[in-house]
Amino acid sequence: MILTDDQTQIRDLARDFAERELRPHAEAWDQQSGFPRSIMDQLGELGFMGMLLPEEWDGLDLDTTSYLLALEQIAWGDASVAVAMSVHNSLPTQMILA
Repeated sequence: MILTDDQTQIRDLARDFAERELRPHAEAWDQQSGFPRSIMDQLGELGFMGMLLPEEWDGLDLDTTSYLLALEQIAWGDASVAVAMSVHNSLPTQMILA
């Protein structure tokens, strides 16, 4: 599969975030049964909480491949954070777009 430049940028941004902000803390967060709320805020600042929403709804209006590339990298950093990101991008997004 050949990625577009935009897809590569999204993947790399997610990977950098996961490597810097998630992976070093993932084990401790698992032991504490949770991660800091600030992580979700940071994902939002990166645009990762509205990846599939149209720009008119303050989303990034990205394709599914870009979304899944980002989600994969976030999961590499911390699976629990990826689940939270996935839920936020799917359930509320579908309700807004319905």
